[in-house]
Amino acid sequence: MKKSIYYLFVLIALTLTSGINAAESEVFVGKWEITIKDTPKGDAIIHVTLANEQGAWSGTMLGITEGDTEPSKFDRVEEEDGGLVMYWVTPDGYSVYLFIEEDGDDQIIGTMVDSFDVTGKRLKENKSE
Repeated sequence: MKKSIYYLFVLIALTLTSGINAAESEVFVGKWEITIKDTPKGDAIIHVTLANEQGAWSGTMLGITEGDTEPSKFDRVEEEDGGLVMYWVTPDGYSVYLFIEEDGDDQIIGTMVDSFDVTGKRLKENKSE
């Protein structure tokens, strides 16, 4: 009887924690305006769209290269340390990553290649369109 109660408790605990982790990661789904601070060319603003389809992350960005008119896909997006890491290769051939984590309602903070501070805000959908 004690074993049955123990297994039931473990099952409930696992179910609750998996639901919490899924809810936490959904925080990042959507469109974001992200500012990369103090780059060699000054502050850079990019627009990022993130999606999570059945646990598989994907995303695009616009504005990382001057004159971008079409979004570029991230090579991969992974959950890490309570946040997300987006990886891509620049047109110059550099491997780059951007780490973000939640910082209050509709706000994120992070770093790009562990060197540049990043802040961001969720872009609200225009309901009238």
